[in-house]
This record gives sequence, C-alpha cells and structure tokens, in this order.
Amino acid sequence: AQAVLASRADQQALVQIFRALEALAASPQNIPLLVARNGLLALALSVVDSPSPRPAPVGRGLAVLAKVCESEEALSGSPRVEEAEGLALVTKSLAHYWNHPSVVIPACTVVAALAKSGGA
Repeated sequence: AQAVLASRADQQALVQIFRALEALAASPQNIPLLVARNGLLALALSVVDSPSPRPAPVGRGLAVLAKVCESEEALSGSPRVEEAEGLALVTKSLAHYWNHPSVVIPACTVVAALAKSGGA
C-alpha cells in the first residue's frame, strides 16, 4: 500500500502524525504499541513508496523509527523493529533523498541503533 500525498496539506498532516508518534515514542511504555504488527514501519514504508515522496514526511518517519530503535535498547523482552524491514525503509528513503539532511541523519541513527542492538 502507498500513502496518497496529493496535496501539500496531506504532506503537512503526515508530518504532524509522525511528530505525534515521535512524542509517544519518548515514553518507553509506548514502544510495544508502536512496533506491534510493524504498524509504524508499514506507515513509513507507504510514505516512501508513494508516487512522489517528499523529504519532510520521509524524514519524520525515519526520525520516529530512530527514536523507537533507540528506546528499544532499554526494554528487554519487548517487540522489536525487524532489522530487515528497518534497513529496507532506510535504503528506500536514501534512494530518494541521499543528500537531504532531514532524511540522512535519522537514517544513520536507525542503522546505528539496529547495529547496537545486535542487528545490522
């Protein structure tokens, strides 16, 4: 499935959704909710797979995933971000915006967090 980002308002709304999810990710108790059934990854991938993804929503999706990956380290026994799916999101995101700081920085954070947790 792909996110439909027909207008600038759609893109701004998606950025706000990702910001709200990032705020939820700040609390370790919410991490299992965010990684259950790969919902966060599915949303972020649908944005990247959309016909014309924009850097702001792509970057915010990666930022939320980075926060979740970093928070997972503190939680033992909680659901985890699957390494392959996290790296797929990073790869697809960088394929579109390899030189955009709002995408590259959180992408690097995701890779580092996955590597630190025994992944990548």
